[in-house]
Amino acid sequence: MYELGVVYRNIVRADRAATDRLAAFGSATVHEAMGRVGLMKTYMRPIYPGAQVSGTAVTVLLQPGDNWMMHVAAEQIREGDIVVAAVTAECSDGYFGDLLATSFMARGARALVIDAGVRDVKTLQQMGFPVWSRWISSKGTIKATLGSVNIPLVCAGMIVQPGRRDRRRRRRRGLRAGGARRQDRRSGRGARGQRGRQAREARIGRARPRHVFDARAAGQGRAALHRLKAMLPRDPLQWRIGLVGYGEVGRILAEDLRRQGLTVAAYDVKLDLGQGSQLREHALAHDVLLAASHAELARDAALIVSAVTASQAVQVAQACAPAIRRGSWFLDFNSASPGAKQRAAQLVDGAGGRYVEGAVMTSVPPYRIKVPLLLGGAHAAALAGPLNALGFDAKVASAKLGVASATKMCRSVMIKGLEAMVIESFTAARHYGVEDAVIASLRETFPAIDWEKQASYFFQRVIEHGRRRSEEMREVAETVREAGLAPWSAEGTAERQAFIADLAEESVFGERGIPGFARSADWRVEADRLLRHARHCKD
Repeated sequence: MYELGVVYRNIVRADRAATDRLAAFGSATVHEAMGRVGLMKTYMRPIYPGAQVSGTAVTVLLQPGDNWMMHVAAEQIREGDIVVAAVTAECSDGYFGDLLATSFMARGARALVIDAGVRDVKTLQQMGFPVWSRWISSKGTIKATLGSVNIPLVCAGMIVQPGRRDRRRRRRRGLRAGGARRQDRRSGRGARGQRGRQAREARIGRARPRHVFDARAAGQGRAALHRLKAMLPRDPLQWRIGLVGYGEVGRILAEDLRRQGLTVAAYDVKLDLGQGSQLREHALAHDVLLAASHAELARDAALIVSAVTASQAVQVAQACAPAIRRGSWFLDFNSASPGAKQRAAQLVDGAGGRYVEGAVMTSVPPYRIKVPLLLGGAHAAALAGPLNALGFDAKVASAKLGVASATKMCRSVMIKGLEAMVIESFTAARHYGVEDAVIASLRETFPAIDWEKQASYFFQRVIEHGRRRSEEMREVAETVREAGLAPWSAEGTAERQAFIADLAEESVFGERGIPGFARSADWRVEADRLLRHARHCKD
């Protein structure tokens, strides 16, 4: 009886006033009043007590271990609807959690009834979203197999028609699913009648949610039946963006993407380590959803942006790959070596995603989302346009993976090396009292550089982000080593950056997180702190 890969958009919905009045009655009362029919199997239970709702059914047919169609169904929800979900074969996986509940509630759904498993029940109760399910399970799902939306289906032993006056009630031992049946206006039963009904329903509403495009056009005198083929919305402004890493870069991207109205979710390992209070506050202030894991974030994202420390680039790809949507984008923002990018690409592409390396060519804060970005890899050209539509300033460096990263890494030999050299040179000059003479000499040699201002900026950035910079420089050293050279400069820079990061963690430059930390407009303040620490260690 099931049609796979179709979505009917315009179902006949029940009168809202009638469903609101009906919600006052218990399921047993309605069951008895309708001649003792329509009750679902007794294993269907509410995930928390006290919920009682009534509304129009939006049906969704799922595949075992795959909740793709729940996201498609979300786009068909209208105010007052109840989503009723069944699976083509028995499956206890957790198909539904707090992220989908947020989407359902935003569109006006009243509840979910699912003959399978749900997760995040504590959060769902806090959100006040009612769910009746067969199981509760933390096991997640993938997104790879087609089902259908708004077709007749069997849920917990009862046939449920989409639309109609379908009712759902809280009941300790079961649910009633009933509704008026419309007479088929076309004569004939069996396959012929079924085809006639399908054709009429296709004329009523042709499926075109954001996850769908036309597989074939209508023939002459024949209704077009639109079938699911593509998972991602065509318009990147309708994408859901997942940010792995919610540090400075991740938060900047989140703010700029949210200003455009995009749905943004984020995950950071600090959330698991009890260090995420500031991250949670930022997410709450900017309506950014926080995922519970890499996999949870990857399952729902059309575009994943990995913006973590360089040493974690491959690990993030490994953590996201098993759950990534087929065809989803994975943009690796990390300052990693070409070899690391190639290993990450194998993981993502092998899981059905589309990996693109991104090389950020200067500091992010001054430019924000418009920071110059080089793209590389086989999918780079296809992603450049959508990224720029989202507000990025992206250019394709090469279809060969590693070229963009090599450009970034070789630049960092100079930029990060200059940071380390200025800190070392100016601090030593400060010790000997010759800093003014040194700066005057540098100004003669490089008159275009304001060395006072540049030194203050270098101290600020390294004190605040020395750990990330040191890890990047170890990747730079690996890049130089892959070229057959000994990375003496890169390794020395990594050590200097790590040294400053260690001192920052010891509060040598003040308490991290307080106003003014790493923001001194005069580099001499930080140099003096560094010298006092050196004298203390010597004594």
